[in-house]
Amino acid sequence: MHNTQDPHWRDYLFQGHPPAELSTWVQRLRYFRFCKAYGAHSNDGDQLLAALRYVDAADLRRLLAQLGTWAPLSAQLIALPSGLLTVAGQQVSAWHYDLPEPRLMLAIRDLNNPYEVTAATIAAAEAVEQQLALQESRIIDPPQDNRYCVCPQYYPELWEKR
Repeated sequence: MHNTQDPHWRDYLFQGHPPAELSTWVQRLRYFRFCKAYGAHSNDGDQLLAALRYVDAADLRRLLAQLGTWAPLSAQLIALPSGLLTVAGQQVSAWHYDLPEPRLMLAIRDLNNPYEVTAATIAAAEAVEQQLALQESRIIDPPQDNRYCVCPQYYPELWEKR
């Protein structure tokens, strides 16, 4: 499943965003990773993902506060309203889960075209990354551990200019 060199896979991965464009994006972004849509019947789109670790609900509350945002609490669970947060003035989809380790997932999509990553998406991610820089020790890379996630582990050639 992790064959990143399969020609059919690469045609799909780079459909809409050739390697040179993705290489430019990875030069600009430090924490967010371009993740290709699973496609088919999943009704997902391309997105930028970042993941941050936390220890428990109290730590997750601290993390959200440090990101300059909040979420209401429901018993021991933090409910992310509609899955949307505002971080650094940008709308970010957010969710959290505990397995394989507790993590807060942040996703950025183009607000006008939620199935594509665009220049506006990259600019929004750059703004959010200014907040994430303060949480660098919490970053989980890759945020999605498979070939759909354009990260140094799977596509080192895109980082060669760094």
